[in-house]
Amino acid sequence: MVTMFLHAKARRSARTADTYGRELARFCEFAARPLDQVGLGDIQGYLEWRRLGGARKPASQGQIVAILQSFFRFAHRLGYLHVNPA
Repeated sequence: MVTMFLHAKARRSARTADTYGRELARFCEFAARPLDQVGLGDIQGYLEWRRLGGARKPASQGQIVAILQSFFRFAHRLGYLHVNPA
């Protein structure tokens, strides 16, 4: 699912796909569970973890939220997820 999402983003901008890919890799490592088992608490925990790890600026936090929302909306629209946790 992540690969499909990044492929769709790469058609617009390789730099965007790279940024999204790094953030989603961090999130998947943090969540350590299949995407269809991720919940809002996982996303909130990740945002806090990233904030404590240096992504403190509102713009950085906003970018992370936008990436996660975009990814989960994509997965939900394709039917991979029954519920969009973001």
